[in-house]
Formats: sequence, structure tokens, C-alpha cells
Amino acid sequence: MWLVALTPLGEVSTLRRFMATRARVVGLECRRCHAVFVEPRMFTGCPACAAQSAPVNLTVKLDLGPLHGLTPERFPPVPRGLWRFGALLPVAGDRPVSLGEGLHHIVSPADLKEASRKLAQRGR
Repeated sequence: MWLVALTPLGEVSTLRRFMATRARVVGLECRRCHAVFVEPRMFTGCPACAAQSAPVNLTVKLDLGPLHGLTPERFPPVPRGLWRFGALLPVAGDRPVSLGEGLHHIVSPADLKEASRKLAQRGR
């Protein structure tokens, strides 16, 4: 295969007994023509599509093969929040920085509408 990984292969300490590696970045993929680029700093989008006057953003193409067979039951109960699913993220490191993201309360649309109405009344 001619593509080079942008992130190193590495083991996930919390899921080590369940899987060998984590998702890794294969390259940047054009959303229109599906060309894959290994250059990590392509800020201008797909050059082929731009040449056709169709500028398109690139998205990260991941190799999810190492995660084959992983089920929700196999994720550890801790750490809580986003980093519980760290094996699905193409980032490395044993000690991720976190602000507690992923533990936000779910607010129903009706409750959100009511809160918005009350805030609007206070502003009058």
C-alpha cells in the first residue's frame, strides 16, 4: 500500500487485553472524489477538485481495522467521559488532557425552549 500512517501505531493501556492497537490516521480524504493524501498539512482542500472549480474540504481517513470486533461492552467503565472511548480516537498518549468533556446532561427540546423563554423574559 502506498499510503503512510500519519499517527504511530500504539497500544491502548486500558483496552490492552481486548485489542492490540487503536484507530490510526491513514491520510486526508477528499469528500468529493475520494482521493487520499498523506501530506498532513493540506489546508487548501483537494487540489484536483479545486482545479475543476469545485473546492472541497478534506476529512480524516481512519484505519478502523484494528478495532474489528470491539463491542460497547468491552469499553472500560473508567475513565469516564470522552476518553473512555480513546481507542476510537486517532491520538496517542497515556495521559490525555481533559476538561471533563462528554459528561454533559442531555436537555430535552421542551426544557430548552422553556429556559430560552425565561431568559428572554428577564432581558425585557
